[in-house]
Amino acid sequence: MKLKWVVIILTVSLGIFLIGFGSFKLTQKERAGLQVITGNKPAGVFLDDRYLDRTPLIERNLRPGTYTIRIEPEDEKLSSYDTEVTLHPGTLTIITWNPGKTVETSGGVIYEMKKLKNNKTKTAINFISIPDKAIIKVDNKPTDFTPLLLDDLNPGEHRYEVSLPGYETQQHSLNLKKGYQVDTIIKLAKLTNTDKPEEPTPTQAPQPTESTSSARLTILKTGLVQAGTEILRVREEPSKTAKQIGVVYSGKQYPYLKEKDGWYQIKFGEKLQNVGWVSAEYAKKDL
Repeated sequence: MKLKWVVIILTVSLGIFLIGFGSFKLTQKERAGLQVITGNKPAGVFLDDRYLDRTPLIERNLRPGTYTIRIEPEDEKLSSYDTEVTLHPGTLTIITWNPGKTVETSGGVIYEMKKLKNNKTKTAINFISIPDKAIIKVDNKPTDFTPLLLDDLNPGEHRYEVSLPGYETQQHSLNLKKGYQVDTIIKLAKLTNTDKPEEPTPTQAPQPTESTSSARLTILKTGLVQAGTEILRVREEPSKTAKQIGVVYSGKQYPYLKEKDGWYQIKFGEKLQNVGWVSAEYAKKDL
């Protein structure tokens, strides 16, 4: 079954949740809250081996501190998950989780909110992914990599996307509150053999056919590996924020069409039937 990275989106039933941290208020500042959501896959929740309840769960009267949490699906075919969480005074820690058949194919997000010391006007979000070096995009702005700390965002709602070749892409929203930092720990779910997109192996990388144009360019090393092959993304327009429409392969040559603002337009695809743009930073013209 083919799946494209950009359309693999966890829905609400799989654990995506719009977080309104500002709307949650604990009656006692020395207490902390915990919410665990597992969509349509109910699970038992244990805190330091103490059973709390089944999901969807919300506890508002817990002692702040660091705990081991265990999410144990009621479906025995699904894998349990153990991890550490920190409950901060007067705030709500939220876990959205999509259990899979193994820990590797399970995924979700932990949101831990804490007050910024000596600063009541700023907001911050700290992105951490498992595994790290995931590609992250916030509010559709240019791509960066995890771990990533952003301390210049305005309070309010923000959207982000996290992706990594071989793993399900996650898209979420969260609401930042003035004077607080949100530590966002994203556990990416590994794709299985049945839902991985069909990618060529290194020995199967498509070989561009000859073009009537003599102008060609060579794709340089990028450091981005997908299915064992070093690749470069092809964009619909000459911009880092433009839609990705395919990939080309390091060391291979492709017909060159034109240049614009540090981007090259090329033909690509098994029969060179597609046209797109690649960054000139990772390509060299061979005229």
